[in-house]
Amino acid sequence: QHLEKRIAKDPALLLRMKQSEMQMQNWITEHPHTFKNQQLIIIPVVVHVLWHETIENISDDQIQSQIEILNKDFRLLNDDSLPSIHPFWPYTADAEIEFCLASSDPNGNATTGITRTYTDSISFTGDGNEKLSSNGGTDNWDPSKYLNLWVCNLNGSNGTLGYAAFPADLATSPSEDGVVIRYEAFGNIGTAGSGGFDLNNLGRTATHEVGHWLNLRHIWGDSLCGDDFVSDTQIAEEANYGCPTFPFKGNSSCGSDSNGEMYMNYMDYVDDNCMNMFTFGQAARMNAALNGDRAELLTSLGCEIPNLVNEVSLENDIDIYPNPGNGNFEINIHKLKYDNISIRIYNLVGFNIQNFENINIFPFTIDINTFSNGIYYFKINISDKIITQKVIIAK
Repeated sequence: QHLEKRIAKDPALLLRMKQSEMQMQNWITEHPHTFKNQQLIIIPVVVHVLWHETIENISDDQIQSQIEILNKDFRLLNDDSLPSIHPFWPYTADAEIEFCLASSDPNGNATTGITRTYTDSISFTGDGNEKLSSNGGTDNWDPSKYLNLWVCNLNGSNGTLGYAAFPADLATSPSEDGVVIRYEAFGNIGTAGSGGFDLNNLGRTATHEVGHWLNLRHIWGDSLCGDDFVSDTQIAEEANYGCPTFPFKGNSSCGSDSNGEMYMNYMDYVDDNCMNMFTFGQAARMNAALNGDRAELLTSLGCEIPNLVNEVSLENDIDIYPNPGNGNFEINIHKLKYDNISIRIYNLVGFNIQNFENINIFPFTIDINTFSNGIYYFKINISDKIITQKVIIAK
């Protein structure tokens, strides 16, 4: 519903989503299974608590419970995962993605990763107004570097539990990027499950919505027998609710096999205690998003201790141009004293692909025009400080 409203407001969003989808599918094709045994990706999270009534001002412990749930669900460490004899177990994946409450804010200052804002708004309708301080909410932190989670009294139609922005929307509507969850469906303690939401008391609303934020679709593709762009989720007729019994809808008219639909997938609408898995295809898709529209999260310093962040802020004294470029980059350093500087180049999946050592003269030219188009990271070591800069090759 939220997506339909966004498209009605900005019809060009649909085209951007299609373009993003093509780029994502190309990345998955070119990087088969690179998410397996990769370097763990850790995403900094800031939780914005919006409260009018005291009960809505949920505790730090409740927030921490949600972070722990996300980490268990995305790492396949959840206690309720499928047994190894289940027919869908071979498709069940560890996405190798974790989450931390931010320890450094966008200015490099120490933070708990939690903001609390009293609001005159009795409730929010899910139109994005909770994301703006001008509308009684809280502005997000740099959405390219943080996952912003709002917790509030969300009273959308049909008892909306939450909603999320897709990656394709980040470039043009950054102020609306993030995930919104109602306070009765956040975490698994405190207010979780209250207010008639007793079937949503295990924090799986956030797991589902963060999946959307990383470009996962519902398993039924939001239409009858629709496409979720993932090959290893069984095709589904429509949304499932409650807690079905396996096998469910076997050999359906949509084309499921005898095992039926994968209703226990996090991207369905079943009760919290009935959903417990992502697939390998979904894990690949999320990692593609983290190497595409959300690539800057890979170099976010939100989980670093503030002292390191302040050191790395020295990046303002380094120029790399032209950027984007054809692979010939000139690096210049201002103000800083430099001697025997080293530069290491990494690709998007974290592999060190070329090094330059003992650089003493600047500007310094780096010729990597034999590399393919895409995003790369220069890690520049200056006096035991490492400064990371993103560069783009676009020939």
